[in-house]
Amino acid sequence: MKEVVEKASWPGDRFQSKFDEAETARRLDLLGLKRDARIKLWYDPEELTFNVSTVKDEDSDYCYWIFIMPKDEDSPQSDDLRDGHLKEVPDYFDSNLMENTWALKKDADRDQVVADMIARGYTHDPSIEFYH
Repeated sequence: MKEVVEKASWPGDRFQSKFDEAETARRLDLLGLKRDARIKLWYDPEELTFNVSTVKDEDSDYCYWIFIMPKDEDSPQSDDLRDGHLKEVPDYFDSNLMENTWALKKDADRDQVVADMIARGYTHDPSIEFYH
């Protein structure tokens, strides 16, 4: 929770909630946090699936891409995941390029990324395809 308080204190930072407004407020109260329009809750890794591209992109500043999607397709943010939707943004993520898609750092090893994401609690779904 320390990370939430620290991030929430940065101007412009915002977290998204998968819960409705009343449930988000209740959960914030349980955490001892004051309600603030910028503070919402994030998805837990166990609620998300991912895949990493298999083709190394040699022509860009990145090497691989990762796509993350909630397991619950009816989640309100399912088509627009950003950094604030994740409980923690791994160090090997370079940038959030577009909804649900991040570039990985140039030196990221695909197999290590997949293993680390699984260890964090994410579900690897090789059937997720990339179009870039």
